[in-house]
This record gives sequence, structure tokens and C-alpha cells, in this order.
Amino acid sequence: MGAWIKGGLAALVAFVACWGGAIAWWQASGKSPSNGELFAFLVAVPLALVAAVVAGRRLLAARAEAAPPAAPAQAATPAPAVAGPSLAVLAVALRTPHGAAPAELAEAIAGQQARGDLDPELLDDEGYPVMSARADDPISPDERDEIAQWFDAQGMLDPLLADEQWRTLGMATQVAAELAQHAAGHPHALPDEGTAGTASLPALPPLQVLLALSAAWSEAQRNAAAAWIRHVVEASGWPADRISITVAAQVANGAAVSNWLVQLTAHAAGTPALAMLLAGDSQIGESSVNALAADGRLFLATRQQGLIPGEGAAGLLLADVTQAALLGGEATQLHAVAAQRDDSADVARKADAALLRRLAGEACTQAAIAPAAVAMLAADTGHRTSRMMELMDLANDHLAHLDTGTDVLATGTACGHAGAVSFVAALALAHQQALERQAPVLCVSNEDARHRSAVLVRPQALQS
Repeated sequence: MGAWIKGGLAALVAFVACWGGAIAWWQASGKSPSNGELFAFLVAVPLALVAAVVAGRRLLAARAEAAPPAAPAQAATPAPAVAGPSLAVLAVALRTPHGAAPAELAEAIAGQQARGDLDPELLDDEGYPVMSARADDPISPDERDEIAQWFDAQGMLDPLLADEQWRTLGMATQVAAELAQHAAGHPHALPDEGTAGTASLPALPPLQVLLALSAAWSEAQRNAAAAWIRHVVEASGWPADRISITVAAQVANGAAVSNWLVQLTAHAAGTPALAMLLAGDSQIGESSVNALAADGRLFLATRQQGLIPGEGAAGLLLADVTQAALLGGEATQLHAVAAQRDDSADVARKADAALLRRLAGEACTQAAIAPAAVAMLAADTGHRTSRMMELMDLANDHLAHLDTGTDVLATGTACGHAGAVSFVAALALAHQQALERQAPVLCVSNEDARHRSAVLVRPQALQS
């Protein structure tokens, strides 16, 4: 039908052009046309033009059919994406109110069992129980006595730890010991007599420990905690002279953690690196609850967007590619990016996931992974509406292929308000889920008012 219409229009144009030209010429010359001229210019010439056009089209079509088929154009093959610098995650450990292992915590979150409850001891200003995420027996009396006696044996002044800080130290001790035992499996950590002093034996890199504590710890208390964690690592089999420990006070949830991950990744690109990231915190105590209440930030029936006191400890054992190969075992690769919001999420009129989406895209690009390949989303997101809406915006827009009911795990509600613990716990879940699913997992942090970070965790052998 289209060809007939085009042919009719072409014939009409030919007739109109011939008729218009002839009539204009006759009027200009003042000459009356004869019958032969009328037939020639109004019928014969237009028909000849139409016949010439038709014959020309047929000739071109015949030549095209006779010509050999052209080789199909080769589609430009894009160069394969190359992943940027990364860290290997060798092992993870955690102690939370709803799980002492990543798989246990993931199951509790997926089953909607990981949430706060009325605390059996803590009360608000009105005398009502507050909501909390409390862990069972984070430190036993015997463990507390052991730590206190060690402080005394080292000639250290009493750090005057509050109940919350003792609880933190108990959980952090368990996580540090578990990770240190894994690190002690390094073949150069404890060389045997036959290899001791051998010049060909590669130097053992220092174990860099980042201990992330809340800003409520004084300098003396942070120093005491660092000394104890150093002792725990040494007692687990790591050489004392190869331990370097730094304490980061958590002013912004996850900020020190993600910034340190970015820096360590850059460092590990050209230098042997072995590191332990350890976050611990507890807000389960009268002083912490009173501080939140005084700031108007405690969760109450009349303040649904307040914070729920929580606690826990979580850690990662990280390394460069060479150290990961020496230690062996199943590892994942971690790519981290971080940035700051222009405004506070606490005062924004509506949830804005623009920065989180950008960071998620950058993390995927660094890992050479397409967003469509991401199999799960982990986050430190808690119960507050602004943070949950931001997370759902990211999931629905950037990762629309995920099932938000089964493929999104948020640790914030499970851990409660506990500094960087919920973020490091989310990273631990990302590692465990990436290995279990053999697929990339995206982990984000958005609990802080301004700080945002995204970490892509993928199985070591996987590349897009």
C-alpha cells in the first residue's frame, strides 16, 4: 500500500509540474496552443516523465539484486571492562542481638525477627521501658574480671569503663579473637625452625587494626581498649611486633569505616596489606539512654523517628591479592566509594537517593559489574522513615530487578543505634551472601545524616 501511494504522489507531481509550466509559458507568450501541443504538454510529457521514473527504479532494483551481498558490518566490540583496585575480604565475624554469625543474622532479618523490643531494665523519663536491641550476655563476669586483671598487670590506670563500654569490649574481644585466629594461619606468621631466618622468606606485613568506637569513649578508655585488643590478637597467634592498631572515634556512622576502606584499597594496590576492621558499640545503659533523651533523639511512642539503643560488634579481615592467596580459603573482592550529602537527611522534606544512586553506580563501575548483575542489596538502614524510603528508592530505581522482600537485608533495626556496627555487620552479610549466591552484592550506608557510602562485594573469581 505504501508503494502505491508513493507512486501516485509522484505521478501527480509530474502532471502538476508539466501543466503548470505549459500554462505559464503560453500565458507569457500570448500564443494559443494547438491541439497537438495540448496533448503533448498536458498528457504525453507527464506520462513520459512518470515512465522514466518507473524504469529508472526498476533498473536500480535489478542491479541491486545482481550485485553480490555486502559483508555485514562488524559491530564494534567494546573493550572488556577492567575492575579497579580492590581489597580481598578473607573472613568476617560478628556478635549482634539477633545473630552471632552472618547466616544467622541474615535468616533473622529475612524472617522479620530482627527488631527491637521493650528493654527489661532501661526506662525513659516517664518510667516506661524503652525500646532496645539488647544482646544476651555480651560479657560474662569472669571475662570482665580477666580484662580488669590484665589492665592491672600492665600497670595501667583504671580506665573507668561504664557498663556500656564493658559490654562493647566483651563483644569486640570475641570478634577480634575469631578474625585473629584466621589471620594466624598466614604461612609466614609462625615460621618453623627450618625456615626461620631464611632470606627468601617474604616479609610478613603488619596487621593493621582499625578499632571503631563511639565518640563517648575518652582518650584513656580508647587507649585501654586498643591495648587489650592488641593483646587478644597476639594471644591468637599473630606476632606482637607486627601489629599496628588505630582507634577511630565514630562521630558519623560508618564515615571512618568507609573512608578507611577507600584509603586501604589505594594502599594495597602497590604495597602488601593485611588488615582487621573492627567496630564495637553499646548504647545499652542508663548513661547512653539519658544522653539520647537529653538530645531529643530517643525513640518514644511520641517520637517514632527517634533512635533505638542497640549494641554489637562486627569485623572483617582484609588483604591485598597476594596475602589473600597465601591465606587461602574463600574470599570476596570489595570496592568502596563514599561521599557527603549537601544537606542533612534529618531535615530534608523528602527522601533523596540521588547521591546513593550515584555512589552505587560508581561502585559497580569500579568492580566492572553491571547493576543488573547485582543479586542482593545489604544496608545499615534502620527503622526511620527517611532512611528506609531512601533505600527503597535506590532499590526500585537502580536495582529494579531485585525483590525487595527477599533480596534486601537491612541491619539497622537488628543492631539498633550502635555506631558503625550496623554498617560493618551489613558488609559481613554482603560477603556471606556473595559467596552463597556466587553473585555480586551491593552494600550501602545511609544511617548517618550526611555520610553515604557504597561497597560492591563480589566473589573473587567473578568479573563481568
